[in-house]
Amino acid sequence: MKIKKHFIKLLLLSAFFSSGIYANDRTVEFSVPGNQYCDANHVTELSLVISNLSDVETTIKLDLYTINGAPLVHGGTANNGMESELTTGQKLVLNGRATTTYHIPFGKGNVACSSRVYHGKITVSSLNGRVIASGFISGRNKELFRSSAPIIINGGNAF
Repeated sequence: MKIKKHFIKLLLLSAFFSSGIYANDRTVEFSVPGNQYCDANHVTELSLVISNLSDVETTIKLDLYTINGAPLVHGGTANNGMESELTTGQKLVLNGRATTTYHIPFGKGNVACSSRVYHGKITVSSLNGRVIASGFISGRNKELFRSSAPIIINGGNAF
């Protein structure tokens, strides 16, 4: 009878740890103020920066969602010194103390305005590493700067 009780305890413990209740993932969700002018004459640009504050590598994933909740799966674009290394929906191993970026323009011959994003999430897929992230969204009318708004992620705190 003792063996049966121990076996049941082990079985329950195994189910607990494999169920995802004890997952290593940390996810932070954020809002993107994407309701800006966007058409053949107006460009909306999104830019995000994610930094690993730790000395060890960590795995991250950026997910962005359109106004109707569909995921945007798109590699970022480099433009005028703005770098872009991430592809949304894909994991990336970020070295210790390293930073990665994501930049994407919508409208005026770039990504379709209907694909603009309104919220997102960053997932850290390991217990290693602390990251901090921020960004902005801006708008231009032809070549004239119109507006900019910060994207505040986790209140500006590391996670």
